[in-house]
Amino acid sequence: MYLYRALNEYDLESIKSDGNIYCNLTRHNTNNQITFEIEKGNLGLSLDRIIGHVSGKNLKSSGWISTSGDFNFVAGEYTIPQNGRYNLDSFRKEIALISVDEHQEITGNIYNRKNQSTSYYGKYIDLSNNKFLNHYEKYFIRPLYSNPDSYYYDPIRDLKLLLQNKVPPITTFNNFAKAATEILFLYKINNENIIKILSPLMQDIIYDRTFKLKDNYLVEKEIKEILKKYGKISPDSILNNPNFTFTEKNLFNYLYRKEANATYNCLISLVPILYDKSTDIIDLYDCLKMIKKSLLAKIVNGNPKEINIVDDQVYVINNEYEAQEQLPNSHKITNKNRHDIIYKTDKNKVLTKYQKK
Repeated sequence: MYLYRALNEYDLESIKSDGNIYCNLTRHNTNNQITFEIEKGNLGLSLDRIIGHVSGKNLKSSGWISTSGDFNFVAGEYTIPQNGRYNLDSFRKEIALISVDEHQEITGNIYNRKNQSTSYYGKYIDLSNNKFLNHYEKYFIRPLYSNPDSYYYDPIRDLKLLLQNKVPPITTFNNFAKAATEILFLYKINNENIIKILSPLMQDIIYDRTFKLKDNYLVEKEIKEILKKYGKISPDSILNNPNFTFTEKNLFNYLYRKEANATYNCLISLVPILYDKSTDIIDLYDCLKMIKKSLLAKIVNGNPKEINIVDDQVYVINNEYEAQEQLPNSHKITNKNRHDIIYKTDKNKVLTKYQKK
């Protein structure tokens, strides 16, 4: 089974150091008690911290690492800049392609909650497709305050909530995990499970070819074929090819060559560089996307009008669209898609970062 993770700077440092990806707890180490429970305690103490991880309340001191079983979700939500909860970085992220089998899965039974946590390092638990809710209902994952082994244990609070018929918003957390096809690794992702680091160019080719595929088996099959065909593509084969225009070659260099700080640029970053008041911001971004689609179409021998790109998942708007609470694709601006708006221009055509209301 293939899983995917958009790599942050700490991930890249860890991979460069010893080939593994480690949880945030090893980076921040802000709470010695949490460290002790994860490294010395039983599995139940780690499992019950999943609620805090998915809710975002203890990400900085989490012993879990998020991955997803949905490539296109990761490429469209985690690798490109947003104003939302997924990627606040200004650069394009690489993706770790991870391969696991069912023997590495932490399955839900009440007995192994008492086993030593360390014996499960590098193993994963599947929270996708309502499995988070199933684990909770089967008492495999529970709130930390109801776990007598935890220093958070609060039996009075547990009893009060029980009497008041109040429970944590597990359904909401379950829906987050379901949307992201979330699969968590405990403490680390082992080097032997990381089979490839996907560059933005490979991501874009894969995204286009798998955009309409829903079956994970077909996506994995397509990825294998793409890596076999395009995995060793040389920049010189693009830059020395007369079929590519000067503009396309410049865009290739901007998007697909690492910067000095070992990061990649993204298309939306060109907007503030190229924008001036004589140009409509929406027309500018549409033009940039058209050039990128033309570039990718020549690489994969496709039709530019049929190329799918992750950059269609983020937006720029002008004053008129903002006043109408509407995106350029005619969809209404909602709380759900508002974080996908990156730049805007006001009535005086002044460009600024979009501020969520």
